[in-house]
Amino acid sequence: MSLGRRWAVGLLLWLTGIPQRVGYAANGRMFLTNAVQLDMDQYAAYMYHDLVKGLGISVSSPDPEVELLKEDLGWAEAQKRDLGIGEAGYVLIHGGSSKMALAKGIEKIYPVEKWARVLEEIQKRQPNVPIVVAQGPDDSKFVENLKQVFPKLKTILPEDIGKLAAAMANANLTICSDSAPMHLSIAVKTYTFALFGPTDPAKLMPKSDRFIGIKSPTGKIADIEPRAILDKIFS
Repeated sequence: MSLGRRWAVGLLLWLTGIPQRVGYAANGRMFLTNAVQLDMDQYAAYMYHDLVKGLGISVSSPDPEVELLKEDLGWAEAQKRDLGIGEAGYVLIHGGSSKMALAKGIEKIYPVEKWARVLEEIQKRQPNVPIVVAQGPDDSKFVENLKQVFPKLKTILPEDIGKLAAAMANANLTICSDSAPMHLSIAVKTYTFALFGPTDPAKLMPKSDRFIGIKSPTGKIADIEPRAILDKIFS
C-alpha cells in the first residue's frame, strides 16, 4: 500500500514482484493492481483511509486516536507535580517548527512578541491556570525567547511523541501551529487551537467544535493578529 502518487513509486512496487499493489489512481496507476480514486478535497486522514478501499474494505474512517502508555501518563503526572500544577490544569503551548519545514521554506513559527500578547491575556483571564510550553528538539531558541517576554511560562521537554501526547492529554487546551504535534493533540481529544499560514485547516483538522483552525488572512502565519486567536479561545 503506497501513499505516494509518483509513477516511480508504482514502478518500484511492480519491480519488486509484490502481487497486490494498492495506491492512488494517479500517474503510476498502470503499475498498481488496485487503484483508488484520489479525493484531496477532504480531511487528510480520510483521504489516506480511502486506500483501504483497494483491499475491498468499505467503512467510514474513524478520527485519529492514540492509546497512551502507562509510563507516559506517569511521566506527564510527574511533570505536573514538579511544576507545581494543581487541579486547575494548564494550557499547553507548542510553537516551534521542525528543521524539515524550515528547510522547505515553510514558516510555521508565530512571532514571539505576538505569542506574548496572547499568553498575557489568557493569564489575565485565567490567573489560576498555568501556561506550559512543550519544547521540541529544534525549539530551544524559540522557547528561550518566549520565556524572556513571558517569564511566567513553565517548560517541559518530552523525550518522545508518547510523552508529548500524554502531556497534551493532561492539558485543558493546546495552542499550536499547523504541525505534527497538532495531530497528536487532536488524537488525544484535547481542545486544540491551531494557527495556519498557507495551508487549509479543513484538510488538516477534523470538523469538530474541539478542534479550531485559525487561518492567516494573508497566508503568512505571522500576520494572524493575537485578537483573532483570543476571540476563538474565549468565544
